[in-house]
Amino acid sequence: MANLPQVTAAGPMLEARTISVAIDCPADALYERFWRPERFALWASGLSAAGLEPDGDGWRGQGPDGPIRVVFTPRNGLGVLDHRVDIGEGRIVSIPLRIVAADGACLAQEG
Repeated sequence: MANLPQVTAAGPMLEARTISVAIDCPADALYERFWRPERFALWASGLSAAGLEPDGDGWRGQGPDGPIRVVFTPRNGLGVLDHRVDIGEGRIVSIPLRIVAADGACLAQEG
């Protein structure tokens, strides 16, 4: 086994949760419906009222506390729909999101 560096925590551990929703739909079909950034507002609750508009490599909109900028993972064959939301003042919220195949259906997993 390789000699790996020891990792130590620099502060308190933060709680993490993964939310999974089973969907009766093939994973590739669901991914195709969701991957376009202009459609994110239809299903991503935090972006539903943002009024996203293209802005270079990202999208701009209006969040509950002011302007936001969102950058989405490019379209891919891995089911990855990650996005980062810049909510201003150097605060960025990263949202990992996956579409995972599961016996002819799929799981949408966030967290």
